[in-house]
Amino acid sequence: MRKNIIALAAVSFFFFACEGKKEDAKVDVRVIKVEDLQKDFKLPESLWKLLAAEGSVQHKDNQIIFVPMQVELVQKNDGVLKAEKFVIELPRGGGVIDLAQWIAQESGTFYIKFNMTEIEKAEQFQVFFLSQSRRRKIADEILGMGCNKYIELGASYFNAMKESGLALNTTRNRHVTVSGGRWFFIARDQGKTYLSQVAITDTNQKELFCEDAWTGN
Repeated sequence: MRKNIIALAAVSFFFFACEGKKEDAKVDVRVIKVEDLQKDFKLPESLWKLLAAEGSVQHKDNQIIFVPMQVELVQKNDGVLKAEKFVIELPRGGGVIDLAQWIAQESGTFYIKFNMTEIEKAEQFQVFFLSQSRRRKIADEILGMGCNKYIELGASYFNAMKESGLALNTTRNRHVTVSGGRWFFIARDQGKTYLSQVAITDTNQKELFCEDAWTGN
């Protein structure tokens, strides 16, 4: 587990960045609202056990509230995305973001932001990342955590993902290796637990994902 933390922390330190926002009112913003609800909210059993042990969730439906997720893709370099900014509204329980739908031809950097829109403030926020992309060596860099490794990230990480975003670079498909997998978002407030998830995939780069990324396991 500690190795996983070190691996992702190193990548995250490199990829998180604060970028000045464009003030131009003519920024091309496209809003997409996904209506289809998640058929099944699957949490890895090991993660269930961890959360149950610390009292975050229990296997009782009336204690868990599934909430929508808002995902933003914001272009830093021209031509990386098919528009300057996408705002994707996912339904309760979250959903799938297939980056192949939004990424264009040019290599460069874009930012991905996550927001639990119904829970702006809570007593506790947690983020868990389950990697479903293959670990790779590119030049002298080792990227990614590898198949079915997960890590817990703190509230400060969640705030950074909501405000500054996770900076992803499409050169040699680094974005897939860093972000490919399932992101679980948990908020606790006044005795209630709020859950959502976002699965990051790229159907143009299936070979870079673990096999079970496409089976829903």
